[in-house]
Amino acid sequence: MKRSFLLFSLILLSTGLTLNAQELEEGDYLYTIDFTEGVTATIIGFNLDYSGALTITNTLGGLTVTRIDFAAFYGCTGITSVSISDSITSIDEWAFGYCIGMTNVWIGRCVADLHRYSFVDCSSLVSIHVDPLNSSFNSVNGVVFNKAQTVLLSCPAGKVGSYAIPEGVTMINESAFAGCAWLTSIMIPESVASIGITAFSRCAGLTSVSIPNSVTSIGSWAFELCHSLTNVFIPECVTNIGDGVFGSCANLTAINVDGQNPVYSSTNGVMFDKAQTTLVQYPAGNNAGVYIIPDSVTCIAWFSFYSSIGLTNIIISESVTNMGWWAFSGCTGLTSVSIPNSVTSIGQCVFDNCTGLTEVTIPDSVTNIHGFAFYFCSGLTSIRIPESVASIGRLAFGQCTGLTSVFFDGNMPDAGEDVFYNSDHVTVCYLPGATGWGATFADRPALLWNPTFQGGDGCFGVSNNCFGFSITG
Repeated sequence: MKRSFLLFSLILLSTGLTLNAQELEEGDYLYTIDFTEGVTATIIGFNLDYSGALTITNTLGGLTVTRIDFAAFYGCTGITSVSISDSITSIDEWAFGYCIGMTNVWIGRCVADLHRYSFVDCSSLVSIHVDPLNSSFNSVNGVVFNKAQTVLLSCPAGKVGSYAIPEGVTMINESAFAGCAWLTSIMIPESVASIGITAFSRCAGLTSVSIPNSVTSIGSWAFELCHSLTNVFIPECVTNIGDGVFGSCANLTAINVDGQNPVYSSTNGVMFDKAQTTLVQYPAGNNAGVYIIPDSVTCIAWFSFYSSIGLTNIIISESVTNMGWWAFSGCTGLTSVSIPNSVTSIGQCVFDNCTGLTEVTIPDSVTNIHGFAFYFCSGLTSIRIPESVASIGRLAFGQCTGLTSVFFDGNMPDAGEDVFYNSDHVTVCYLPGATGWGATFADRPALLWNPTFQGGDGCFGVSNNCFGFSITG
């Protein structure tokens, strides 16, 4: 009999975790005995072939069931509805993840711990009902709140159309609407002050959202992958915005900020801090092609250009000293980039998955290339590493399947693990007089580069990669 416990076990293996308790089986259930608070049973797996409505048992092996563990019912696609017994006090992360046939859930009166991802990716789930006698949670129209209804905790992923958050709600919890792909608009009342991390992530059908002036904080990735959003307005009172708030919103063409906002500003639909020294977010749906970063900018924030696939060329001014992690990740249309001399370090994943990138200029000011910096830049065929670079991080040029030549100007730098992972055609070239080099570098062949005469143009070396020199006179 197939069981969701198999999926659970695979997840545990991938994370390096181990099971210490003995797994027991009864009917469709797999469970363990928990000695944490008395002697109780915890459900850890269930029959994947089960079909129809399910009322979860309150006893297994003669013990009271108090907990539904991590991913216990994950992938039970045949379950159509679930009633959670009054004995259960805790429902863990992914407990009912990807139960795509499930339309309704009834939560019993004793549940006090409900993880925000308990019902993740349940795409048919339209209503979560909470027992009125539950002292921790409440539900209104199938949406879960805390008992006082000041925090919106979870909206079922199958909700369709428009939804108006009730007055009195002050906080939209982390991932509260994550994956609600069928919602088209959200009305947020003036009582809301905080929008949590990934609150509206993957709401692919969301075409409009009006952020009221009561909101002061928007968490990281709050609206990521909201592909139908086209315009966003940030009101005056928003003073705290996390990383990548509108990352990968494929049709978002402008982010406009109220001129009275004391912390943020916008120019031509691009969001900055008030002084415009930090570029906070570029709208991923802007298809202008070329973007010139203003001379006032010193910092490009994390995830700021994330998945801006319409970006073909970025001109980075000499004022920029810091490029945040994942700053240009997923910019698949980007073909060339010249990093200015003001930059000393290329951060983690900065150009990750820029598959269209064919030309990169790294200046002599750079001392470190961090892990995954150019990961999956499959369009790169060659690159020059200046003498100043002292270290190259893990997988920095991993999956660069088109990369054949890497030219080093100086001594051998320190290398992290798998620098050229699956970049099987790379040959490393170094100059005469450079030290530390051997027959290989980061598991790729390393060859001494000897300048040779290239015909009648008076040039030595490989001119396309900036080696060699010209003879005049």
